[in-house]
Amino acid sequence: MRKISDFRSDTVTRPTEEMRKAMFTAEVGDDVWGDDPTVKKLEQISAELLGKDEALFVPSGTMGNQIALRLHTHPGEEVLLSESSHIVQHEVGGLGINAGLQAITLQSEMGYIDLAEIERRIRPEDVHFPKTSLICIENPHNDDGGVVLSLDYLEKLWALAQKCSLKVHMDGARIFNAAEYLKTPATQIARFAHTVMFCLSKGLAAPVGSILAGDKDSMRDDSVLIHKCDYNGMFRFESIPTNDECGVPFVVRKRRERNKLTKDDIPFGLKLFFCLLRFSLLTYRCGYAAFLVPRIRNKIASAIVTAFMNQITVRVRKQMGGGMRQSGILAAAGLISLEKMISRLGEDHEMARKFGEFIASLGEPFRLTPAEVHSNMVYFYVPDNMKLIAFLEERGVLIIPHWDRIRVTFHNDIDPDDLERLFEGINEYRQAHLV
Repeated sequence: MRKISDFRSDTVTRPTEEMRKAMFTAEVGDDVWGDDPTVKKLEQISAELLGKDEALFVPSGTMGNQIALRLHTHPGEEVLLSESSHIVQHEVGGLGINAGLQAITLQSEMGYIDLAEIERRIRPEDVHFPKTSLICIENPHNDDGGVVLSLDYLEKLWALAQKCSLKVHMDGARIFNAAEYLKTPATQIARFAHTVMFCLSKGLAAPVGSILAGDKDSMRDDSVLIHKCDYNGMFRFESIPTNDECGVPFVVRKRRERNKLTKDDIPFGLKLFFCLLRFSLLTYRCGYAAFLVPRIRNKIASAIVTAFMNQITVRVRKQMGGGMRQSGILAAAGLISLEKMISRLGEDHEMARKFGEFIASLGEPFRLTPAEVHSNMVYFYVPDNMKLIAFLEERGVLIIPHWDRIRVTFHNDIDPDDLERLFEGINEYRQAHLV
């Protein structure tokens, strides 16, 4: 049987032999009940790798992004993101269907959205306007050529979001490729977002699955209010912005006027707990009690939110059909991905760099776009790209079109022999059709 060299995507990777063995022997439980120890271990290690407090194992990167949209927003609000982002281009309009959001799509240049344009498009306070709640970024940025955003840019975007009391979600499907390019730990990239999604099933070669990780200190702080249960019995938690530089929504100002939790906001059990706590503190001197009670009450409210947060995230995953029961079989492969596959991503980058240099050396009509290769993906332009794709497919080399360009992706199933076959095929095509 003729060998196929498949450069279409890093999603075509097959699980390694070590992954298959780990899946066969995985310790499992019902993850919907929180009983799967392998899933728990995967989530814990994933959170640590990104410097986050919590992580959730989900079936796909798309689901991870969609859950994040739900966590950070309410229906009718706006999200700012690149017009070429995965969330806009490749998630079937999910931000409107699943989260009820309105997208403000901004032009990105090499993955970068102009920060001044982002600030300009943040809505001021007005009863006629939807509230701007979230900025989504993608790093590396797939459709813009696999480019990696610099830490300096991410820091400035984070500062803008903080100034304007916005949340930031990072579609980091290939965040470890970004870390490899920047020669920095993934934590240094992830710290500029409240939530980060990354895929186990791309360059990390697992068969299925992605991770959504979040920072509870950013998502839940002492300003959290506990709302009544909504129509489906689910608690809703919101952090009240404290910065007025970009305008504060009317509903937030009204909540600030209350300046305390009302009786209707808290379930009966919590009311009783607070009463007992206040009574015990009042046995101290009045001065100490007056000082401590409000602060302890706020700390308890924050702790309660922390305890329920993961339950809410799991609930949204369940609502989207992501409850996978004995998913430790899949998580076992994900653990191998984190332990063994991150460290080899440099090999993919090196082959991608060599291929980029090869395309650049051919000259016109071949054109490398972008001119610099950042990750494991190489984009280039050639006239009649479908003709080249068909020519190579006949020779057992698979690549894919990307609008008027071609994308070539390197991954664990590609070796130097595959790269040589690609070189030979393109040279043969060039001699036959372009010279």
